[in-house]
Amino acid sequence: MLSTTKDNIKILDMNNTIQIINNLDFDSKINSSLLLTKNKNNEQIRNNSIIRIRQGPHEGLRCVVKHVYKDYVFMFNESLDKTSGITVEKADNCAVLAKTS
Repeated sequence: MLSTTKDNIKILDMNNTIQIINNLDFDSKINSSLLLTKNKNNEQIRNNSIIRIRQGPHEGLRCVVKHVYKDYVFMFNESLDKTSGITVEKADNCAVLAKTS
């Protein structure tokens, strides 16, 4: 961040160019239901997809995807008592069983 004013923020982006962002743009939220990632088989993983964990402590467990962040998949399975049913895996460790539209 280079500077702030009442109406906008001036930042230096990843390409070393100066961007001016209107403060009103920060009020809009990202619709997480549109986010997706791909595993090593190039299968799309998105919210409500049903996946199977390939390896690790939860190997073979079938889960429902609740959230995707970059290449991390947040999933739910009610048999996971210690974490209230939530586990997180890398997308490459997930096999897609059923896709959502």
